[in-house]
Amino acid sequence: MLEQSDTRIIVALDYADEHSARDFVDKITPQMCKLKIGKELFTRAGPQLTRHLVSLGYDIFLDLKFHDIPATVAGAISASADLGVWMVNVHCSGGSRMLRAAREALDEHGGNTLLTGVTVLTSLQRQDLLELGIDKTPAEQALVLASLAAANGLDGIVCSAQEAGLIKD
Repeated sequence: MLEQSDTRIIVALDYADEHSARDFVDKITPQMCKLKIGKELFTRAGPQLTRHLVSLGYDIFLDLKFHDIPATVAGAISASADLGVWMVNVHCSGGSRMLRAAREALDEHGGNTLLTGVTVLTSLQRQDLLELGIDKTPAEQALVLASLAAANGLDGIVCSAQEAGLIKD
């Protein structure tokens, strides 16, 4: 395996098919960037593409935003770590038991896979949260969920740029 990069650049492989993703990857190197594989590409190309990119030396952020019962998320997180990914994420709205199960799954797995938590999706507005029974602004809810992530040992969070400063403080 090639030495992985210390770059802070993460390039989203937002392609609808494996061929297009591989064509792009053929034009770059692991020293240039890390790569993000989201739900669409993972659903189409699956673990085999992920393993291939890891074997080429890429740090892979598997952006699948797991959100389910704790045991199911723990299993999915462990399976993700088995792929050799650099980072994987969950939805913080799954609650403390789910977040702890994910953290414990990675701790038991060993290795260096990072666990991050998604706070509030950028597409959600105040009205969307009200429909869900959450009487907070997206920024307020993001702060609540970021605190939950920190309290349960996640390595970081994913939030909108609008909330990043508030959460960092």
